[in-house]
Amino acid sequence: MKKQSFIFFIMVITMMSCDKCKETEPPLEGKDYSTGIWFINEGAFNGNNASIDVRMTNGEIIRDVFQAVNGFPLGDVLQRVVVQDGIGYAVMNNSNKVVVFNAKTFALIREIDGLDYPRDLVVVNGKIFIAQGAMQGKVAQYTSTGQWINEVEVGNGPERLLYAQNRIWVLNSGGWLTDNRVQTIDPSTMTVDHTWTIGDRPIDVEYEPTEGAVFVLSGGEIQYDANWNIIGHTSASLSKFVDFNMPISVNVGEVGEHPRSFAINSQNNTLLLANTHLDVFESNLGLVCADCILGDFYSVDADDNGQAYLSLIPDFTNASEIEQYRLSDYSFVREFEGGIGTNQVVLP
Repeated sequence: MKKQSFIFFIMVITMMSCDKCKETEPPLEGKDYSTGIWFINEGAFNGNNASIDVRMTNGEIIRDVFQAVNGFPLGDVLQRVVVQDGIGYAVMNNSNKVVVFNAKTFALIREIDGLDYPRDLVVVNGKIFIAQGAMQGKVAQYTSTGQWINEVEVGNGPERLLYAQNRIWVLNSGGWLTDNRVQTIDPSTMTVDHTWTIGDRPIDVEYEPTEGAVFVLSGGEIQYDANWNIIGHTSASLSKFVDFNMPISVNVGEVGEHPRSFAINSQNNTLLLANTHLDVFESNLGLVCADCILGDFYSVDADDNGQAYLSLIPDFTNASEIEQYRLSDYSFVREFEGGIGTNQVVLP
């Protein structure tokens, strides 16, 4: 009898404990996700498992928030996330669409579909401009409700867009072909008004408002023969544009290295280059230090408080890692677990 009473007591306590867990767990719909840090997870090609994880200010990490809120996944291959005026835009490369959602609640607003290999977007004066095309590229203009307005032809494989100095800057990375051109579009006329040739495969871009400078990272080309054997490489480079003058450029890393991500440390305007390890450059493109932080890094982002977030992707099957560092002394702060293929950290 005592044994039965003891078992009953344990069952009651367990049930009470579970109920307490349910009561104290905050409801999903009651959270403001725009106050957190977003881990942008590309997902596996054809896996339809792209996701956004959010680290809340209390340290809680909520996985795949869009799926949890809306009941269906974002789509296939999350290329880029842009947040502006309380709205999130998820560029879904292999799903050929842009998913528009409320940045606070993650509730779906609409989808802009029927796109052609979209890679990036910017929002200018309430209009949405989307870079598209794996070969010959274009930048198409849409209304805020996703209606097509106009488009302009650009180079091969437009990879990244930036709005600065009243122009849309286009990085033509080549896509399935090759390219090495940066162009600007006047959004009022939808015409290309500048074209520069820089290093092969321009792939990332940042604007530094103090100097009014646009910085571009070119990853360099991997050269193949007719049987797809690697026969050579061109150098990666950093280029600096001031106004619309010819840029200055420097090669970075070793030949055969092909970095794809950099960021600006707003504390001192240095450039943070994820070239496997983290390299740091001055705004005049002089090298501060090579291998400042050691690691096999895929991407780098920085906040306004002198913190860097570096992603590591073991493959496109297992979880990624995000490491946080203080840029004042390159010291390690903490590590987070990401999703499949974390390629960006967003601080909305």
